[in-house]
Amino acid sequence: MRIKTKLAIGIFSGIVVLAASCFLAFRAGKGNAEDKDGESKEIPSESVLGEETAVIALSEGETRCDFSSTAAVPSLMPLADILIKEIKEEEDVSEAAAFYLRKGEISVYHGMDGLTDGSILGIGMDFMPAAGLMIEKGRGITEKDALEQRRVAVLNDKAAMQLFYEGEAIGEVLEIEGKLFQVVGIAGTNDKTQTEGLVLVPDSTWPQLYQYEEPKAVALRSGKELQKAAEHAERVLNSMVSEESAIRYKIQ
Repeated sequence: MRIKTKLAIGIFSGIVVLAASCFLAFRAGKGNAEDKDGESKEIPSESVLGEETAVIALSEGETRCDFSSTAAVPSLMPLADILIKEIKEEEDVSEAAAFYLRKGEISVYHGMDGLTDGSILGIGMDFMPAAGLMIEKGRGITEKDALEQRRVAVLNDKAAMQLFYEGEAIGEVLEIEGKLFQVVGIAGTNDKTQTEGLVLVPDSTWPQLYQYEEPKAVALRSGKELQKAAEHAERVLNSMVSEESAIRYKIQ
């Protein structure tokens, strides 16, 4: 309890700094959830990972926080990793993982071909099942990749098509935010609503791409009720954030 109190105080004290780094996230609705006032709110249908995976990330009102230009409050950094075990304890949660997310103005190129309408994700070993992704070719990101901070990348099939068309991607080199990464695998999903190109890299390489760490989002899946599981994760994450804070974790 003492740790939670200290973290909450630290988070609240840094809200002014963090608020400057939020950008507008256009949200389409799916289903209903309840906000902290008990009122109905929309759960978006166009998550970066598709309708079958919920994503919960720091937001200010209807805007999702972006850390591309402003470093986050240090006390926010560990929350998703600290609380992921508690999130998984909910019976409606079948898989959950914390991950870095950079969406919007990203730079991913293979030669002259660039990725449009895509995202870069910094992931750990538990991310693939939480995102409903499966390796279709090559290999996934390994623990050794993470420990050695190897510059390797897994593309989903949409990103591979944009960057390589019908060509072979495995073994090729990408330029991600000006750094060279080797493609080691191609991933796919059975969720037809997942339409974005995804570039997955070891989360340990995130500081190489963006110079500083930042708070993670949470991806989760449910074998029962996804909405209920997502609401649970949202509550757990916000239990460490002051109720007066404008910056809170929200279902994306």
